[in-house]
Amino acid sequence: MKKNISSESFLLTRKLITAALLLLVSGISGCESSTNAQSSRPVTWTGEWELKDPRGTGKSMKVILTPQGKAYFIPPQSPYSDKVAYDIPLEKVSNRTTLPAGTEVIPLGDAGKKQADRERNKEAKVVIGAMNRAQQAHYIENAKFSTEFNKLGLGISKKTEHYAYKIVSQSSKSVMNIGQAKRRGLSSYIGLVYLTKTSNGETITLAKICETSQILSRPPRMPRIPRNSSEEIKCPRGFIDMK
Repeated sequence: MKKNISSESFLLTRKLITAALLLLVSGISGCESSTNAQSSRPVTWTGEWELKDPRGTGKSMKVILTPQGKAYFIPPQSPYSDKVAYDIPLEKVSNRTTLPAGTEVIPLGDAGKKQADRERNKEAKVVIGAMNRAQQAHYIENAKFSTEFNKLGLGISKKTEHYAYKIVSQSSKSVMNIGQAKRRGLSSYIGLVYLTKTSNGETITLAKICETSQILSRPPRMPRIPRNSSEEIKCPRGFIDMK
């Protein structure tokens, strides 16, 4: 009876794969030999290495580097899975062993957190975009912007684990939607929705999303509203335009 390969063999954590590739790249360049600054003995990375999941799951994977420059990684195995090893087709392209100038070195344990924060930022940006569109629709139907989050009809809570959403009324001609991060490391977002006129004098609504990595302790001042649609509204100081 043919055994099924465990799904764990394929659903490897991104952190472990990243760590494996980092080790493989450094190992391949070290397999030939390099000289230790304090010794004439060659330094080699050949052998079997273990990479533990930084999330503390207890899972690990093994990396094998051969003297012939071959590299293999073995994913976490379950007792019921076939043994699998993956051949990494790496090709040496340089003898360089230093990082490019200005490269940020991120501990592997932090890499997953940064990726998770990026996903949370993306989610907040999507919500602010939805709030902007809902405000534009609300104005078309009611000739005014909404001051109450629940009346936008988004079907989501105004308070989530990582963000608090609210509306700050500016005037009859503009409104600011806010996605305030609850902790450092996450970006905060504002949505600017306003009235302006086209070249033929028609009144329309336009919107923009702005982002800041700073702590948003209070809403920023609403930027100057452009007189016509050909002029673009500017994000407040400390914010960048999310075009």
